[in-house]
Amino acid sequence: MPFREMGPPDGMNEREYIRFLIENKCYFCGSKNRVTRIYWERKVRSCIKCFKDNTVLEGIDNRVKLILQRPFLQNGSLSNRFWRDQVEAKYAELCSIDIKDQNEWIYEQYQLSNDLQREIAERRREDVLSRENQRSQRIQGISDKLDLMCEEKDENGSEKYQRYLLERCPNGKFYDKN
Repeated sequence: MPFREMGPPDGMNEREYIRFLIENKCYFCGSKNRVTRIYWERKVRSCIKCFKDNTVLEGIDNRVKLILQRPFLQNGSLSNRFWRDQVEAKYAELCSIDIKDQNEWIYEQYQLSNDLQREIAERRREDVLSRENQRSQRIQGISDKLDLMCEEKDENGSEKYQRYLLERCPNGKFYDKN
């Protein structure tokens, strides 16, 4: 997979991983018409509406909060939301453990959560690098096309296009060679 060094996360094979990265489809509603983002802690791609519908802000046992990963927001900060199904599953698991063993279980889950949080941070870094590399390649492609256009001559042998004018074109505002 271009721009990716990390392999698929646990529970995903190579094919699923590639599809997950490429397909811009919400896991929950299936919409391809909404902007989605990857939530590595849940291994889903979700639109904002479904993210809000499937996460909770309050009513979460503090012991469960300790062992769950909070989703990262687009700006890189952690959300105050938790995935509803993960909260319910961990709480049910906690309640099924004998009270004298709960502290040990919480500690083990906390360690696993920290390990997973480090992996999520690595995957997010890789996402950023991937977007930067893709952007650089697009810019280079645009620059190459502008170069080809500037080489074109009209019937008099004069330059058909002048680069400085092409770069000033309102439709080319996305092109930033810096």
